[in-house]
Amino acid sequence: MSLDSQGLTEEEYEKSMGLLREAGISIFLRRIDQAIRLLSEDLSLRYSIQNNRTRRIHKGAAYYNLGVCYLFEEKLDENKAVDNFLLAYIEDCISNALSPELAEFMDAARLLRTNLGIDPDFLTILRLIISTRDSATLFDPREVLQSVLHSYEKEKSISEANVAALCKFRGLRIPRKIEFIKALDWEKRVFIGGNYATQTSNLLKIKEIVTRLGFEPVIVDDYVVPEDKVRHFSLMLLHSCRFAIFDITVAGGQYVEIERARDYGIKPLLVFSADSTRRESPFTSGLKMLEIENSKAYRDMETDLEPYIREYLSSSVSE
Repeated sequence: MSLDSQGLTEEEYEKSMGLLREAGISIFLRRIDQAIRLLSEDLSLRYSIQNNRTRRIHKGAAYYNLGVCYLFEEKLDENKAVDNFLLAYIEDCISNALSPELAEFMDAARLLRTNLGIDPDFLTILRLIISTRDSATLFDPREVLQSVLHSYEKEKSISEANVAALCKFRGLRIPRKIEFIKALDWEKRVFIGGNYATQTSNLLKIKEIVTRLGFEPVIVDDYVVPEDKVRHFSLMLLHSCRFAIFDITVAGGQYVEIERARDYGIKPLLVFSADSTRRESPFTSGLKMLEIENSKAYRDMETDLEPYIREYLSSSVSE
């Protein structure tokens, strides 16, 4: 049984996991404000259940992911990040009171110690204070954190407002652009191409659907691209994927990518937005010369795209 499920009914656990899953998707899609809202909602749910039953509920996952949210470049706040990681670590220590060493193998401990280089003496005081208390009555990790800050003799100027000063590695952040990596999960990568200037919302919807289906979306605009190598870089990304989905509503650079996809052994899915019930072909021309037919029309991207993409990915996987 996971720590996150302890003390919850099956229905409560599923509701909480639903919030955490949606928050995870929002984090991946860089909808950070939405992720923070969902994680805060999960915390409120768990605190409400805890207070009603006067029985401790683990809250580490929400606190940890809130810390991650505050490392994203567009929401960067080192103090809030470290504060939430510490609250997650405290939750892990309390919930593993019978085997405290287990907390050291969990995500919060690893990030605080390895990535942030937090003062180990501070964590020692934290664990000591927890060991002197009845873990079953420690409902709020912030009470523990405040007590540790009060007992921390090494540096009296440290408070919740500047708790990041406990760390020797500063400037940790999650950048907006992705560095191209060598380790690629080819089996799950889905190249998404189209006109970035006019069809951004459509491409982002395809990206969301691909993510929800358990695949890795690859959009050139998400990467740091050398200015004089845009076409070479996009084809390199395409070559690193098993699947490809192209929105051909409006012509862009996707013609070259569609043609090259065949050379890479990729059978792409072509979709286009139909602005009326009578439209049966995209605005783009010249698709016949690519010898690719059977493009799919969608009129409502919120409802029509998902079945096409699900069928394409599932049938391609089985081949």
